[in-house]
Amino acid sequence: FSLVQDITERKQAEAELRQWADAFEHCAHGIAIGDPATHRIIVCNTAFALLHKCRAEDIIGSTLLSLHVPSDHEHVRHSIQRADQIGHVQYEANMIRRNGGETFPVQMDLVSVHGEDGELLYRVATAQDISARKKAEKEIADQANILAHVNDAVIITNENLIITSWNSAAEQMYGWKAEEVIGRVDDDFLKTEFFSTTRAKVLQSLKETGEFSAEVTQLHKDGTRLYVDARTVVVRAENGEIKSLVSINRDITGRKQAEESLQRYNDELELKVQERTASLSQMNSLLQALMDYMPDHIYFKDTQGRFIRNSKSQAEMLGLSSPDQAVGKTDFDFFPHAAKAYAEEQDVIRTGQPLVDFEEQVIWPDKRETWVSTTKVPLRNSDGQTIGIFGISRDITERKRVEQAIRKLNDDLITKAEQLHAANKELEAFSYSISHDLRAPLRAINGYTRILLEDYAPQLDEEGNRVCNVIINETQRMGTLIDELLSFSRLSRKEIKTTKIDMKSLAYSVFGELTREEQRERIDFKIGRLPVAEGDTALLHQVWINLLSNAIKFSSKKDRAAIEVGTKKSEDENIYYVRDNGAGFDIQYVDKLFAVFQRLHSENEFEGTGVGLAIVKRIVQRHGGRVWAEGEINKGATFYFALPRERENHE
Repeated sequence: FSLVQDITERKQAEAELRQWADAFEHCAHGIAIGDPATHRIIVCNTAFALLHKCRAEDIIGSTLLSLHVPSDHEHVRHSIQRADQIGHVQYEANMIRRNGGETFPVQMDLVSVHGEDGELLYRVATAQDISARKKAEKEIADQANILAHVNDAVIITNENLIITSWNSAAEQMYGWKAEEVIGRVDDDFLKTEFFSTTRAKVLQSLKETGEFSAEVTQLHKDGTRLYVDARTVVVRAENGEIKSLVSINRDITGRKQAEESLQRYNDELELKVQERTASLSQMNSLLQALMDYMPDHIYFKDTQGRFIRNSKSQAEMLGLSSPDQAVGKTDFDFFPHAAKAYAEEQDVIRTGQPLVDFEEQVIWPDKRETWVSTTKVPLRNSDGQTIGIFGISRDITERKRVEQAIRKLNDDLITKAEQLHAANKELEAFSYSISHDLRAPLRAINGYTRILLEDYAPQLDEEGNRVCNVIINETQRMGTLIDELLSFSRLSRKEIKTTKIDMKSLAYSVFGELTREEQRERIDFKIGRLPVAEGDTALLHQVWINLLSNAIKFSSKKDRAAIEVGTKKSEDENIYYVRDNGAGFDIQYVDKLFAVFQRLHSENEFEGTGVGLAIVKRIVQRHGGRVWAEGEINKGATFYFALPRERENHE
């Protein structure tokens, strides 16, 4: 008596489950499943163990928290609690390798699976080593100016969180033109909302660690809310102070919608798993859905190189409308370089050694050329026999382009540095020439003219003696001009040492240095409350000397001189001014006032070289400020200079 039963479906189901197990085991991303009751890992794939440079059995039994550095424990605990509440959380943290104690950054996707009655069944953690990405982000932040044409929105703000750069991708992503947002604080219109922290904590984290990344929501100009993957790094000056913040934002609204769709599907799947009645079609659909939602190109092949299954992204790049159209075909149907790929895959099948993170250039059927990072591993059945190839490729074209741009920028920077060094050498040589070569003939002219007066004055007529005195005076004036020119040129090379400066005390002290007691009796000097400034004390001392000496000089012909030092209100600057009731100037020539050797009054009216105001302008500009003036002939003049205000003073 024989009983025959058709087990074809069961065998097909077993084969599909083996494919699923192989995909889990050979996935490029590390995956670990934990028991929420004990908080310990019950299973992990090889990729997860390789992240820690150990075996899978060394990981099993550990807690997810113990794999992270202690400083991240609170962050990880909060992420686990959040995942248990909402089902899925993505976070970044640092892990400790089990073998050697080395730390490395990872991006974690944590999914908490609940039963029908709400009971927490298990947690699934997917880990991806993001060391390379972190390094690339830092390099990109340091060279932020090359990111103007990348596909991600790049937003650069100064230390006061005021937008200074807004690239074209940001315009397209948010709907705001650069000219509409430059000079504004981003949160005034983007209205950023964080899922697990606050803006104040984010700013504090940036100050302490220099970087921050999270998924947030922000407003489009039309009022719709976007899901955004926001990554921000701090660019610091050589002295360690914050120079700017570079944010690289990517619109992930579509991905979040896909994740929500996938999460709903997972909920249905978890119910089936709990009932232990999941069918082959459901498992097959889940596998395809996972492959289709991932941006990487994923595929399975048999030992002859024929496609068994493809992800949606892979099919689209092959020019197919659905993944099913690739089944049964080979690389020879699509790629001009198929022979090379076939040889690589046969080598993997023959040796059993996977090909991991192999970078290669691919020419697609539509003639597009991209760079991909490919991993190919052998697929084995339950008997250990190799039955095919599992492959996953990630598009790294943008990364390659950025790397090339960074290399080119570094080469350009080296060239410019060499040119700057040569220019500084020429400037030093020019200064030396002025200081030594020009002074020698001036001293000779002055000396011989004095000898001429001392020895031959009786023999010269009145005009001859006058001419000799003019020569002496002019050589002395030329010496003064050389001193002023050297002083002006040294301003560009002098290192600025920034401290807090009491501007009122400094201005009052300078006025005392410049005037004698009898002069102060004829001058009505008023000084109001002046805000504290950040700058170089010696250089700003020179600014007050030049402005106040000008005011004293040009009001010297008044019977009663009036000089006032004060400030004007401004949100972003500290504005100081010096006002006098002296000779004034014609406002149409105001642009000449701050140029070197430009004078609006003759030497006979008021002495001077025409360099003092140029020095004021150079010093203020080196502090990041600006200068301007107002005046009217015979009605006095007012000279202004503005310095950037500190954020805390502004608040």
